[in-house]
Amino acid sequence: MLFLRLSMKKWWCVIGVLLLVLSVHAQRLSMQLVSDQSGDGVPLVNVMLIKANQATVSDLEGYFNLNYSDVKDTLVVMGVGFELFKRPVSELVGKKTLTLKVESIVLDGVQIKGKKNKRRNRKADPAYLLHKAMVERSKENDFRGKGNYSCEVYNRVEVDVNNVTDKTREFLVFRPIDFLFDDIDSTSLPKKYVPVLFSESASSYYKGERSDKEVIKGSKISGLNIKSIEKYTGNMYLSYNIYDDYLNLFQKSFVSPLATHSWLTYNFYLTDSLKRGDTTLYKLEFIPRRPHDLAFQGQLWTDNKSFAVREIHLQMMKTANVNFINEFEIDLKYRYQDSAWQLTKEDILMDVYLLNVTYGFYIKKHSSFLNYQHPTKYPGGFFNFSDKVSTWDSIADYGDQVIESLRPFANDSDGVAVYAKMDSVMNTRYMARAKSLVKMAYTGYFPFKYFELGPYYSLYSFNEIEGSRFRLGGATLVKLFPKTQFLGHLAYGTADKKYKGRARLTHFFNVKDWRYLRFDYYNDYTILSSSSNSFATDNIVASLARRVSPRFTHVKRYSGEWFHSWFNGVQNYVKVNWEEYRPIGSLTYRRPDLTDLSLIRMNTLEFGGRVALHEKFGHLGFRRFSFSTRKPIVDYNYTRGLVIGGEGYAFDKLELGFNDRFYFGFMGYLKLVAQAAKVWGKLPYPMLLNHAGNDSYYYDSQAFNLMNPFEFVSDEQLTVMLSHHFNGMIMNHVPLFKRLSWRSFVFGRLALGRLNEGQENVVLLPEGLSELKEPYLEAGVGMENIFKLLRVDFLWRLTNVGPDTQVFGVTFALQPRL
Repeated sequence: MLFLRLSMKKWWCVIGVLLLVLSVHAQRLSMQLVSDQSGDGVPLVNVMLIKANQATVSDLEGYFNLNYSDVKDTLVVMGVGFELFKRPVSELVGKKTLTLKVESIVLDGVQIKGKKNKRRNRKADPAYLLHKAMVERSKENDFRGKGNYSCEVYNRVEVDVNNVTDKTREFLVFRPIDFLFDDIDSTSLPKKYVPVLFSESASSYYKGERSDKEVIKGSKISGLNIKSIEKYTGNMYLSYNIYDDYLNLFQKSFVSPLATHSWLTYNFYLTDSLKRGDTTLYKLEFIPRRPHDLAFQGQLWTDNKSFAVREIHLQMMKTANVNFINEFEIDLKYRYQDSAWQLTKEDILMDVYLLNVTYGFYIKKHSSFLNYQHPTKYPGGFFNFSDKVSTWDSIADYGDQVIESLRPFANDSDGVAVYAKMDSVMNTRYMARAKSLVKMAYTGYFPFKYFELGPYYSLYSFNEIEGSRFRLGGATLVKLFPKTQFLGHLAYGTADKKYKGRARLTHFFNVKDWRYLRFDYYNDYTILSSSSNSFATDNIVASLARRVSPRFTHVKRYSGEWFHSWFNGVQNYVKVNWEEYRPIGSLTYRRPDLTDLSLIRMNTLEFGGRVALHEKFGHLGFRRFSFSTRKPIVDYNYTRGLVIGGEGYAFDKLELGFNDRFYFGFMGYLKLVAQAAKVWGKLPYPMLLNHAGNDSYYYDSQAFNLMNPFEFVSDEQLTVMLSHHFNGMIMNHVPLFKRLSWRSFVFGRLALGRLNEGQENVVLLPEGLSELKEPYLEAGVGMENIFKLLRVDFLWRLTNVGPDTQVFGVTFALQPRL
């Protein structure tokens, strides 16, 4: 019995020794293969141990596992597009990542001769059959349509100046901040670059059946201190869906390779397959049929069971009709969890330029999507009509901690260095001046510490009434009074020898939400029948580009206004006005008894508003700028005229405006602007509905460009303006214009109006002003994107034509577009 017990102990010792030996001699390499350019995992690469004669393939994230028993064995990694990698196992033990170098091949010259192939039979082509299966299952595989869900989102955006060299620091513009170019990166992208801006954000995203929202919980932007743009650092305003027919990018519609009829735009090729158990993975590559189309080249991986996108690479063609962007790439990765293929990673790279021969910018965006949840329902009122994107109440106290918890990069020393360097750059006196010049170019005002002067384009102008007009104006800044702004100007004409001016006081109760009380005194000349989009009457460009002499009115106005923005895109105002109007030059106010009327007094109460859901705004001091919206825009205004002390006119006026765009994919977009208005009561003609004309050769998008100001007047009117922009769809097929990247458009504009009986008996209509007795119609064609900057319209006036009427005209405009 004792012998048996000893024997059992010996056997257990032997087994233990064997297990120990096996554990020593059967170690495991567990690593991720990453690209030296993008830093992303390299999928489906062959990995082999030579002596052990073992092999595997990296997964879709680039990970692999191999057991080895001899540290003297050699690991070999072979992947298409990467240099052959060979290293002894002894050098790799303990490492978590293995970097593969992208292989560069330079050919001296290749001469290709081809012959026309027969047309591919889609019904028998495996690539198209696979694509058809993916399209048929797209709604099922689109995780955004899988009911309610929420997730955490981490965003990282880096902006780099590219095309730099070691001598860049000697360039005059960069010399004051030459320390920025101490570390030039030349490893990961084709052009050498230096980071100049770096931002991170963390947010919670919530998707419901009919709506969605995002809460920004952390935001860090190097070198910038504009709180109002924190909520635009999230993911919602940069989002798109690969399963949609079109990806809306740069205000253009790119055809998705998964669109229902994408085979009309793309050629598809099945280039690789890989067996994983009972699942087969397929690599599907695609290129546009026409190089100038708004489409992508790239590839995706799917499988024979779900036919879902596992990962996809999209790259914009360099020949696509898009300005100022050399490169644009998107990489998306999905993971199957909770019965759905969910987006887990997004990487975007853009190479932006102004002039191809000089410096440009890399814009790199990384997004990680984590912690998906699937609530059955959200609390009542969770999705309301307020902003779809908001900032967390505790973002100032805990925002950095939230970013740290979601950041996927374990070592962020590079990011910290960029933050520090950019803060140093922005705090230099040189950059403060540069920012002031940029602000002046955008706003027209040059800022000092407590006030700003401008606008510079109105310092000097000229017209027939005033002769040479000189103007000096400005406004206070938030550093002087944080919630109150004083704005005004003083002008003088050398011909009329009169001073004019303005004084305006605005007190903001909430600058962030844009709520204010304003008092305004205005005493100057204006053109009442010009559109709200036209140049100011004293803009030097307006003086240079006029085709007819303007008809000015001297307006003196006292007004008070309360403006209330309920949330982005929904706002109202109430305004009280006391006004005097005096005719100048050829304008006259004459009663039916032929006696002259020196002035017209008006007392009015206005109520109006605007509905533009999801409209996005940024704030910079007392100035608010719109990032626009893809939703329809509705403007409305009701005016009540009052008789006070026997002065004024009793009337009611209602005005409605509608503005929208309709996108038709590769066929471009249709822009619609419609307005309707009606006056109840008798009024002098300056207060009626004067149809907006244009006295300039410069194109006005909200006016009739061959109609003169003060040519037609109504008390009931309807205007419709339509323009269809083809985004290069037509010109891309014309050999010469294809190279120039010009884009064509067509337009038509209609005005209907009526002047009810008795209106002319209040004040007689002056010479040249009449009722619109038949519909006014003008139409035309044009070219835009000329030298990536210029737009030219050729237009014809089709109705209301007289002997001295201009029936054909050419207008131009500076309109840089992507």
